[in-house]
Amino acid sequence: MKESLGEREQQRSRERIALAVGKLIVIGFLIVFPGLDRAIAQEKRASVFENLDSRIPEAAREGLVESLGPLSESEELPALYRKKVGLFLQSLDAPEPVEGSSDSLSEAGQRLYAKQISEIGISLRNSEPAISAHLFDLALQLNPDDVDLAYELEVLRIRDGVSLSWEDSLISGAAMKGAPAEKSNLPGGVGRKQALIKGLLVQELPGSRFAGSASQMNATVLGRSDSKRACEVRFNQGVGKMMSGALTRAVSLVEERHGELPKGIAIELSFEEQYIPKDGPSAAVASFLLLESIIQDIDFDQRFAVTGDMSEAGQVGPVGGIDGKIRGARKRGCEVIAIPVENAGSVADLLLLEGAGALTGIQIFSIKTHAEALALARVPEERSEELRSAISEFAKIQSAMQRSSSNALLRSPKVQQSLRRIVQLAPNHLSARYLLLAGLGRNPKELTLSGSLTAIDQAAAPLIKGLEQGRFEETGSFEKNLYLESKYALQRQRAQLDPRTRDCADAIIEYSGYVDTWVNKRPNTRQKQIDLLNKLQSSGEAVGKEFERLHSRADVKKELGDSD
Repeated sequence: MKESLGEREQQRSRERIALAVGKLIVIGFLIVFPGLDRAIAQEKRASVFENLDSRIPEAAREGLVESLGPLSESEELPALYRKKVGLFLQSLDAPEPVEGSSDSLSEAGQRLYAKQISEIGISLRNSEPAISAHLFDLALQLNPDDVDLAYELEVLRIRDGVSLSWEDSLISGAAMKGAPAEKSNLPGGVGRKQALIKGLLVQELPGSRFAGSASQMNATVLGRSDSKRACEVRFNQGVGKMMSGALTRAVSLVEERHGELPKGIAIELSFEEQYIPKDGPSAAVASFLLLESIIQDIDFDQRFAVTGDMSEAGQVGPVGGIDGKIRGARKRGCEVIAIPVENAGSVADLLLLEGAGALTGIQIFSIKTHAEALALARVPEERSEELRSAISEFAKIQSAMQRSSSNALLRSPKVQQSLRRIVQLAPNHLSARYLLLAGLGRNPKELTLSGSLTAIDQAAAPLIKGLEQGRFEETGSFEKNLYLESKYALQRQRAQLDPRTRDCADAIIEYSGYVDTWVNKRPNTRQKQIDLLNKLQSSGEAVGKEFERLHSRADVKKELGDSD
């Protein structure tokens, strides 16, 4: 159960690093996007559509009404898309279009409307980034080939922290309030028409970098003209072979549990960021849960998120990027998340690198099987008594730690007693387990292999940033603090690193030293400058060789899942 590059934590992205004099670049250096930790606090839930009519210029409002009006009545567009358009028009206090007034919408017409909508979105990008993102989303659904606009949307989503909130207004609002799901005209063997869950994924950023996110996933039952045709379960976008295989395994498990899926329907799974290529098995467990919700009519907690591969027998397998996914879940406002038990070491890494605050902001559970995932995903009132008590007890500790020094509070006998009780109630409660170890002074002192690679990446990020700015041999083009920050960070963390990765860290530290000499103590003579540049080049090449040597080790390949 392997993952693609985009889904791996650090398992392949640092294999090739080239540092050369002049145009020095980093190839495949996975650095967790620094903006992810800017908004660890609870995500703001206010609707982007609130007071929309008064928040945008009159010219933009008139342009939107003119462009969106015909789309709301076009039968060529999916019903969900028309609902989104209708939500915008209603928020703009626009008059309802005359029924049947819309002309047939050609492909060229869709592109034209997409251009008009995207231009309005661009005009609002700085003043109303959230509105802009939703307009970009509407435009991209009309013209999905507009790669430039897709990039603009992802910049707003990832760099600026904007989240699409269609599900809050159109889909999950009722579920989050506990309202009953739609039951009318359900096909036989189906418990509901729609299901929602948040899946923890890794997304590619510009520059071959990656970041974790909590993506809203949706499953929808669609009717088919042939009532005897076998049920088709599919994603509504192209995905890679590993993600496609993960869905196949999820379907097999559901059919093993409940028999053949009902004929005459299709079940379509979607992600809110449908314009980003996706691969890897991280959505396997989430896909299974969505199908289970459709068949069994199960409500899921919309503050829950999950990641993990899964076999056809329901065993949960490890995935990559756990630390970034946890950060993405915190940013999204998730309260409870589930990760594969084989990834539990990543939680210990977070505690060692970021301190107790990394675990008090969210309740992290490990899961071994589909049954454990299902038990956690349910709405609070349908969880077991033990789970409810454990989550409730930990929430009290979270509240107390927000008001006090985390480390001091963890040493309190009363808090330790509460943490022990939580672990007894839910042995897979990783946040409670590792905080208890920290309070007792028994938390891990050394990072896991993948955690060490993450730490090296993050520490080296300032150096890489400086190198990517251009030709550092030009005086003044390389900020002194950038490479020194990297050097000092690696020196501080060296003792915590997995011993197998320390040579890689030492190589980067040595390289930083040569950069320091070049910037601050550059020789006066031409020949000595050439000699120093040669040392710089050799030192840069040594960094790449150390990473290649590390990834060629059989034990490292096995631990990272790269073994043949």
